[in-house]
Amino acid sequence: MLTEQSGKKPVAQVISDNLWMSPGLFIAASFVQFSVLKHPGWDRYAWWIYLAGWVPPALMLLWSGARRAKPPQGAPVIFALLAIYGIVTGVLQHDSFPL
Repeated sequence: MLTEQSGKKPVAQVISDNLWMSPGLFIAASFVQFSVLKHPGWDRYAWWIYLAGWVPPALMLLWSGARRAKPPQGAPVIFALLAIYGIVTGVLQHDSFPL
């Protein structure tokens, strides 16, 4: 929703949009950790980075529910990407799963 006077989104909307899209950064950081930064024992940190990626969209989903607002249309895609990445990585890196 754009304000008509300034042509910019409200600050709350910008923060919300960024939190909804932040799992992409967590997935990218986890992927780099798994594939590029191959150090013994560091796969556990990659898993923790990936698991931390679930926090922002989960909190935004709860926040949307508390406000009785509809989540953005891309919300299912975000959760699907996190789930698919987790499944594929779990198959390939199951020996280092931290839990």
